[in-house]
Amino acid sequence: MLSGPGVPVGCRFWLSPSGDQAVFVAAPDGRQAARELRLAPLDDPLAGTVLGASVGEVAWSPDGARLAWCGPNGTVAVRVGGVAEPERLAGCRPRFMPAGAVVTRDGQPAATYLLADGHELLSPAQLDAPLAERGSALLEVAGFGIGGDGTVAVVALGQAAGALPLALLELWRDGELRASLRVPTFSSPAGPGLFGLRVEISPDGNEIALLFPDALAYPGAGTLVALVDVRTMTVVLEEPVVYDIAWSPDSAWLALARGDGIAIYGTERSRVLYRLPLATRALAWR
Repeated sequence: MLSGPGVPVGCRFWLSPSGDQAVFVAAPDGRQAARELRLAPLDDPLAGTVLGASVGEVAWSPDGARLAWCGPNGTVAVRVGGVAEPERLAGCRPRFMPAGAVVTRDGQPAATYLLADGHELLSPAQLDAPLAERGSALLEVAGFGIGGDGTVAVVALGQAAGALPLALLELWRDGELRASLRVPTFSSPAGPGLFGLRVEISPDGNEIALLFPDALAYPGAGTLVALVDVRTMTVVLEEPVVYDIAWSPDSAWLALARGDGIAIYGTERSRVLYRLPLATRALAWR
């Protein structure tokens, strides 16, 4: 985690694939919706440079050569250390495919498709089909993540007339649905949406973490996390009040930043092996 005298840091940071530098959110200014992003080496955070304004997620390309983030007017992609003009793409919540394409959720409030470098990757019809088999209709793409093998994990939110909302984890590869699983939903006074849902995939691709925003809790209460084993398509761990999650590079270890400190799990995800009494809202494993 980045810290140090004279370095005000917000609640998130994104470590580079090489682990030697990170993008972090400067301490937020309550008067502004956008937040200032900075790129800094971990051994000298004071040497950081300003990247620009962000209103959402940040992503590194697998080779660490490019960055993308959600700006006030869509996604911005840049080459780290380069002098070329930033590339601007439609949509937000950027993620990189293994080959380098930037995947985004379409920019509408209720997004129903995904884009890759501005072109349609998964259509509303594709994402709706698994929901239709369960008698529901697509409302929005609540969140998505990209695995190292190119698997696209999508949480699609659907609802049928007079029924409770349905959240479905859909796993896509090369345009084909490989598996799906119904996952929890948490309603809010504003409606059944899952605004702010994060989808993270382990380095080995065998686990997917869904970090659901707890819309009914007080601000800063954390999220609810569900850990899915892709090999069995079952939920193997559920924890309340989680701020962040990180796997070790070999995926053998899992760390959760919880309300009572950092919990570290071994290969048996049902049991906490170590507890660190450290209060933090952001984690990364080097």
